[in-house]
Parts: sequence; structure tokens; C-alpha cells
Amino acid sequence: MSTPPELNPFLPCNEESVGAVLDSISDPVVRNCVVAAAGVARMKFVRPLKMDPHEFAATRPTAPFDMTFFARIMVDFFSDKAAVRAMLDGATPEQASGWDI
Repeated sequence: MSTPPELNPFLPCNEESVGAVLDSISDPVVRNCVVAAAGVARMKFVRPLKMDPHEFAATRPTAPFDMTFFARIMVDFFSDKAAVRAMLDGATPEQASGWDI
């Protein structure tokens, strides 16, 4: 019997809800960035052919990874375009956002 994805630390959970998050993003630049970030996160659950299975197992989460929560965080992050630009220009997250992270 297999473990449901929401309880399996080796599979992302809530992936089916990511589409609704993406559909809610009106800014095409923010949407493209979140799509890219979600794609990179999904790929972390796929073992590269040349990677040893034991090495791959060590790179996966040890607890369930909530893709919808991650997508929402990425929306917040990429929506602050001035902070993203500042970080791309070399500013630290603290400098770019004014937050003491």
C-alpha cells in the first residue's frame, strides 16, 4: 500500500492546487517567474539519470514539501520587482527589502 502524497516526504504535496495559484497571477512577469520556480522545485523530485539513487535520496526533503505554499511565497517574492532588481544587481535580501531577515 502506498503512502498518500500529502504524507510522503519524497513527493511534493498540494501540487494540484498550484494551477489555481498560477491562474490568479495577473502580472505575466511574476507568473513566468513563479512557473519557473515551481518547475525547478518539481525537478528536485526527479532523479537525474547519472545520479546515484542514494545520493539523490539525500537531496530530497525529509518532510512533505507543500508546492502550493511554495508557489504563494514565490508570488510574494517576485511581486516585489524593485527588491528582485536590487538583488540581481548585488544587494543582499536585507538591503533590497529593508527587512532584517
